[in-house]
Amino acid sequence: MDMDQIHHFLHTHPLILTEEKVNDEVHCKGCGKGLSGSIYGCRDCEFYLHKSCAELQLPPEVQNYFHPCSLVLGIVSTASHTTCNACFHDVSGFSYNCGRCDLYMHVKCALQPLIESEGEELIHHFTHWHPLALVDQNKYLESKCRICDKLCSVSSNSSSVYGCEECNFFLHKSCMINIPRQINHLFHPSCPLILLTTRSYWCDGCREHGSGLVFRCGKCKFHLDVKCTLLPTVESKDADKIQHFSHYHPLALRENMKFGNDVILCGEQRSIKGRAISRDEENSALETTIAKPSNEIAELNVEEKPLEVEFEKLQARLQQIKRRLKLLPSLTISQSTIKGGVISIDEDYSALEATIAQRKNEIAELRAKEKPLEVEVQKLQKKLTTTKQRLKELETDNALDIFWLNHNKRENNYSAEA
Repeated sequence: MDMDQIHHFLHTHPLILTEEKVNDEVHCKGCGKGLSGSIYGCRDCEFYLHKSCAELQLPPEVQNYFHPCSLVLGIVSTASHTTCNACFHDVSGFSYNCGRCDLYMHVKCALQPLIESEGEELIHHFTHWHPLALVDQNKYLESKCRICDKLCSVSSNSSSVYGCEECNFFLHKSCMINIPRQINHLFHPSCPLILLTTRSYWCDGCREHGSGLVFRCGKCKFHLDVKCTLLPTVESKDADKIQHFSHYHPLALRENMKFGNDVILCGEQRSIKGRAISRDEENSALETTIAKPSNEIAELNVEEKPLEVEFEKLQARLQQIKRRLKLLPSLTISQSTIKGGVISIDEDYSALEATIAQRKNEIAELRAKEKPLEVEVQKLQKKLTTTKQRLKELETDNALDIFWLNHNKRENNYSAEA
């Protein structure tokens, strides 16, 4: 093979070795850094790699203890603002990913060698990227287990605790052994949920913000924190507290003194700072809660439509540029006539050269417009998706709060009539 040209499996066209100056805004697709020295590139696609990056012997696919699925080598755009699910730092350039679970890892994180250890003093576990060491829980009396949320000094099944001091991450051995990597859950029956770590998420069970361990469906962007996932559901027997799809707080079993049977109540809406509250207080709190998201829903509805219009315009403009780029290489002028008259071979050749130069300039101008437009479309699409997701969450929360408010008012009416 010609040493001035290579075929890289991450790009469809051959890459030509060059040392010529490239646009400062274009970076190496491998490391994300500026281009200098010897580089391989495809000028038409503005795809460039440092010679050192192009010659890296990276496996196209790897397995890692941190994730149950295969990880495939790919390229992440800097504009995507993607985060490594292992170290929580930003990812760009070469990276390994799982498309099914929407998980990304730096090359160095995915290829990090395992530390060999005799016995159980130091282990690797899928709940954390760093090795976990056996620790003396008496040193960490105030630290909580990241699975059961109880103090490390409290464990019903085992006195052992593993941890990563650098990240303040600790687990009871019993919790670590029993937590599943994948589950099917009542809240999201259409797809399995995979346990992984992420820098930031909103739990679709309790509507609380979290960071770290979460059960997730990458396809549907559905998240359940460990607490919500591991709570019993209504099908569970002998559970005094359950999770149910109709409400985002845990529901506790209580005896109904009025009707002489058991009912399931939301304990979080029945107390304020540890004291019991009246139904009037609860209704007042619910009305206040309903008012806030109602205002935000109205604002988001106003914001959503212009976003959709702007997104459609930008997308149409981008598609127009792409169609023009696709068409340009196939356009040629007639080799027999110019302005209706017969021409010589020299005239024909000169005209062709001028047309080719003109087309090259047009392609370069369109390429220059295409990249920023793609970034703009991606940002707008992300903003629009976030707006729609937030609207959906608020509308769901609002509907539940209205349901409980109406329920309480009916109970009040019933009590007054009785």
